Amino acid sequence: MLPHCWSLPHSVGVRNVIILAALVSGSALASDPESTPLVGPWRVELSVAPVVPQVNGLFVEHVGTSAQVAVVVAPHLRVFVSGAWNWRAGQSQFAGHFLDQSRIEGPVPSNLLVSAAVHAGTEFVLSRGTITPLHFAHRFELSMVGFAGGLSTRVGLKPEVTLADGTLSPATTGDTGWRPTIGAGIGVRFEFLERFSLRVDLRESFFSSRIQTVNGCGFEDLRAMDNALRGGRPVTSATLTTGCQVATFDGTDADTGLKRSNDVPLALGLLRNPSAEWVSLQALQVSLGVVF
Repeated sequence: MLPHCWSLPHSVGVRNVIILAALVSGSALASDPESTPLVGPWRVELSVAPVVPQVNGLFVEHVGTSAQVAVVVAPHLRVFVSGAWNWRAGQSQFAGHFLDQSRIEGPVPSNLLVSAAVHAGTEFVLSRGTITPLHFAHRFELSMVGFAGGLSTRVGLKPEVTLADGTLSPATTGDTGWRPTIGAGIGVRFEFLERFSLRVDLRESFFSSRIQTVNGCGFEDLRAMDNALRGGRPVTSATLTTGCQVATFDGTDADTGLKRSNDVPLALGLLRNPSAEWVSLQALQVSLGVVF
């Protein structure tokens, strides 16, 4: 019992040190805005990139707007969901010049267009520091992201070309539905006053260019419509599957003034020789955010 009595002061001292260390570490944890408890509340960042251009477009180009919600779940880890809408998706100036010179009116390579996107992923902070412009301390981070999601896509059927007589032949497209995508990126982030952020990210999405339907119509649907046209009958007279949107190939397009049925052989040609290539879309995002 005597050794136990002598160890009592030592135990109390150890307990006091542990309590003091816990208070100090808890204080440091609270002072770090990126340190969070295992169970919320967690910091949330809402950010918007008003203009997001594609930076690797050759035959196609995209410009859109994106928004993201990110949640800090660990000192160096965030999870996020994001969405984007491309208000400009079409052939590039290079493609237009190429087609004007070659006088080609059929589909061009790499002509898959992305109308919208939704992603979910994680962001890992590689390094972190502070900068002090104008004598105010700001947080600085370098991070990598990985994500997966879906893309709403369209395919260019007939490109926009200038004909020999100088008139403009407008482009036409067809809906090719949603397709899965994976991607990665790298970026830098500045946080001001612990409430506002500025992000610059370069993100790349990878997806398959294989086309199986156009406006919900498969190969057999398009072949049936093509046979009807060759026989002098309207596309609506063909026997089609339930999902085929025959109205998108019938009548006259008010924007182009052309018969929509002109797109039937172009769409059929895409499905007759489907490609299985993987293509990528690189986008540069400059976004402003608010941290809660």
